[in-house]
Amino acid sequence: MRSTYGTRRLNSPQLRGVHSGLARITTSLALAGASLSMVAIAVPSPASAAGAPLSCTGNTIYSYQRGTDRSDPSTTGSVYALATATVGGSSVAATLVTRVPAGGFANALGITKGGTAMYAVNQTTSRVNSAIIHGYNTGTQAWTTYTGNGSGASSSFVAGAVNPANGIYYYVSYGTGTSSHPGTATVYGFNTTTNTPITGTIATFPLPTGNSSAGNNGDIAFDSAGNMFVLASNGTNVGIGVVKGPIPTTGSASGVPLTDTLLNRFADRNIYNGIAFDNAGNLYVGGTSGSTSVLTKLNPNTGVIIAGPTRLSSNAQDFPNVDLAACSLNPTLSLQKDIVGRYAPGNQFTLSISGGGLREGNTATTTGDTTGIQSDAVAGPIIARSGTTYMLTETAASGSLLNYTTTYSCVDTANGNKPVASGTGQSFDLPFPATTGISPNVVCTFKNTPRAPGITLKKSVEETTLTLGETLHYSFLVTNTGDVPLAPVTVSETEFTGHGTPPSVSCPAGADSLAPGASVTCTATYTVTQADVDDGTVNNTATATGITPAHEPITSSPSSASVAGAHHPSISVVKSAEPSSFSAAGETIHYSFLVTNTGNVTLSHVAVVDTDLPGLSAITCPDHTLAAGASETCTATYVTTAADVDAGSVTNTATAQGDPPRSETPVVSDPSTATVPAEHRPGISVVKSAEPSSFSAA
Repeated sequence: MRSTYGTRRLNSPQLRGVHSGLARITTSLALAGASLSMVAIAVPSPASAAGAPLSCTGNTIYSYQRGTDRSDPSTTGSVYALATATVGGSSVAATLVTRVPAGGFANALGITKGGTAMYAVNQTTSRVNSAIIHGYNTGTQAWTTYTGNGSGASSSFVAGAVNPANGIYYYVSYGTGTSSHPGTATVYGFNTTTNTPITGTIATFPLPTGNSSAGNNGDIAFDSAGNMFVLASNGTNVGIGVVKGPIPTTGSASGVPLTDTLLNRFADRNIYNGIAFDNAGNLYVGGTSGSTSVLTKLNPNTGVIIAGPTRLSSNAQDFPNVDLAACSLNPTLSLQKDIVGRYAPGNQFTLSISGGGLREGNTATTTGDTTGIQSDAVAGPIIARSGTTYMLTETAASGSLLNYTTTYSCVDTANGNKPVASGTGQSFDLPFPATTGISPNVVCTFKNTPRAPGITLKKSVEETTLTLGETLHYSFLVTNTGDVPLAPVTVSETEFTGHGTPPSVSCPAGADSLAPGASVTCTATYTVTQADVDDGTVNNTATATGITPAHEPITSSPSSASVAGAHHPSISVVKSAEPSSFSAAGETIHYSFLVTNTGNVTLSHVAVVDTDLPGLSAITCPDHTLAAGASETCTATYVTTAADVDAGSVTNTATAQGDPPRSETPVVSDPSTATVPAEHRPGISVVKSAEPSSFSAA
């Protein structure tokens, strides 16, 4: 990073021109040298044993001290080892590691994985693809100069770090924004494995300080998974963001646009020019106070100062310290979602990480309908801090989590997917583990498997034949065939063909909550009516319904039970007469026909047929429908004749008939005969008469 006053000078139009001119001159002179692209100069390293890698324990971070405030590549720069434990004391203990020949105006210090090499870039480049990269090998303790890429005079490199996931040294220029747009970071790359530049621009992304026309300074750092953490500082605000990996490894004319997810933003009047993390997740920021280089220890999640600002020791104060770097890596924590299946289409979930003062970048919501790991909905990665307890939670963005079985697991991807935590539920606390080797990159996963509620109903009836007045006893066997409790369980009649009062289902206490695999038997009764017998069958269909933990009903397939009855139609008639005898012609005989339904079904069109007695009046019946077991009396009259008297009696025979239900053939009774005898009264009478009817005296 450029120092505070270095930034101001570069932001001055006049001085920018001077620096650009000096950069073009010195770069041209350097290119004229025999070996600009590969110049190895051995410089002793007072801070470490010969050939030893840099310290990656987190106890040490490294500061780049620019040897001049002028664009003079012939001036020597320096790298100092800073003891993190001394921040907050009287001064930060700084130990010289190496001097950087021809690196007096370099910046963007980056250290490789394992601390075997470090890289810096001259802060400005005067023409396209003329960036000067300085590489240091700890084994040989030699610096080598390479030619890198840049966009010319507009490239002012302030940020740099080596990505341990791909070995690329990324160096970045920060642009100034406006009141309506944030400043833009432009990323370039250098392959530290082959020590060759990557052609073109790697990427661009908006700076996390937000919309502002103030000049930005800051730095970048990587975790072991290759996520880029970005700090930008403009004298009013400090913004910390993350550009999620993988970061591109090839360039193009304009670079790939990337997203910088804001993690934290806080007001701060200081301008920070370098960042580094220790293995516990503490953030160290470098800057200047007046002409003094200082180091501050921050909580990256809150912006709260833990220690400092503390001035560097006097041996590291000759020139501005413009950048920080470390091969210690910040721990990270992220939360992702694994959807085995959706209980209902469109169910979505929101993930969140809270605790430790987290403010931004710690939530995500799923979209779409895919299953498996939802790579487009990851909460984090956030900068995690050892010993801090975080709460990881998922909620339902749509649908209900009660329809899912949820498990969680956390693994440390930086350390061989070492298990960190596991369990069941949609929320858990995670005490973040301490670093024992490589800083942890903990990835937690909520795995949602849709539950499968199920319910069946088997209906039965004890009786087998319909009998008028009989009670039918129904049973409803309800079984929870799913994997969630159902509370409560109810049975509903969906179809009932009986003509009486429908049965009312009663369930025992076990139906209040039915566990998976459990059963309960509900009951009901029904009294058979004559109409049921007439129909011949009583059908009863029901369904069972249970309420899931998500308060959603689930209903069984219907189950039916039927009771049939045989039709036994029968009718009888008993004929009688009044008076019991007659004695003369012209007397009226009153006939009665007692008709009885002797079967078990109702008879319609009941009638009495008597064809043996001519002159019999029409037979009348009070009702033409006769229920089973019911009787009625039909009547008719007859006036006797002389022939009847002569015959000595009146005799006739009648039958009764009626139509059974759903039958076209009437049932006919046995005949019934009634005989009315005549009373014979033999005798003679004389009727005397005279003519004339009167006379007079002789």
